[in-house]
Amino acid sequence: MRMRRLVERAIRLAAWAAVAAVVPLMLVTTADVAGRDFLGKPLAGTYELSEYMLAVAVLLGAAWTQQVKGHVAATFVAARLNRRARAACRVLTLALCLIVVAALAWQGFAIGLEETGVTDQLRIPRAPFKTLVGVGAALLWFQLLFDFVDAVAELGRRQG
Repeated sequence: MRMRRLVERAIRLAAWAAVAAVVPLMLVTTADVAGRDFLGKPLAGTYELSEYMLAVAVLLGAAWTQQVKGHVAATFVAARLNRRARAACRVLTLALCLIVVAALAWQGFAIGLEETGVTDQLRIPRAPFKTLVGVGAALLWFQLLFDFVDAVAELGRRQG
């Protein structure tokens, strides 16, 4: 339980970092469009900055979205199944997600730690952002693991 609370707190902090990346993303994009349209001078490096800020927002927000059950779910088939079959489908789906996200986390960290390059225009190091793939995926993996444990418990529960 203590581990779960710690990870959930880390996920919430990551989600706030994701939210914090959206505001500068909007400002940079607005400044670029205004500069291009009104002054004939786009903001240098907007593409690179937008790419990285969007990566922060998406990668750090994925685990929180899973935590609050905000991901899109196709329930039109599952709704027709009984409780036990739905729980079994959920266990299977979460198990597959755990495998895929574990590979994503592993490769995110591996590639991020090997990266030595910088962006073309602004010379921003790529390594922190590539490592962020591993961080975001690791947080998502832990949340999926908690959901998997809950789904297995639900599968084992008697209907009553």
